Amino acid sequence: MLAFDGPGQGGALHLRKLVMRPGWEAVITPVVDFALTRPEVQPERIAGFGYSLGGYLLARAAAFEHRLAALILDDGVHDLASGFADDLPPFLVTWLRDGHDYTLDGVADQILAPTLIMEGEHDTLLAGQPERVEKALTAAPTTRVTLTEREGAGEHTHAGALARAHQVMFDWLDTTLST
Repeated sequence: MLAFDGPGQGGALHLRKLVMRPGWEAVITPVVDFALTRPEVQPERIAGFGYSLGGYLLARAAAFEHRLAALILDDGVHDLASGFADDLPPFLVTWLRDGHDYTLDGVADQILAPTLIMEGEHDTLLAGQPERVEKALTAAPTTRVTLTEREGAGEHTHAGALARAHQVMFDWLDTTLST
């Protein structure tokens, strides 16, 4: 596993002052380049995992970075402005809609990697977003999984039941990367 803080996250933001950017392909491509220098990495089995907003960022990157063999979007996010509109200040929603585009519109059909799109049964934060991602990914095989409250995994990013979410992810990866 290779984990990193991208622009707008953790140390990249606080220590290096790198702010968030919609064009996440500029972030993932150098990460894949680095991973491919590692002898333990199998180039045909590189999977990406995007958590929460990372579900948008990874999908956006995968539209341009085709060396990823599989994607896990937890949750799938099609459009930041509509996905988080109720939780963002109005000026930020206006800023997003006026050209600071965090959307898969116009690029989703370029995503080629098999994609697992996860959602929580009661995830009101991103209601409808995973379904929009699934419909937009016309060139990639998709699997959409809704985890339930009964499993303890029905909330945003399955807080409280990560073991169940991980079981779904790893089972899907075993199947997807074995073919």
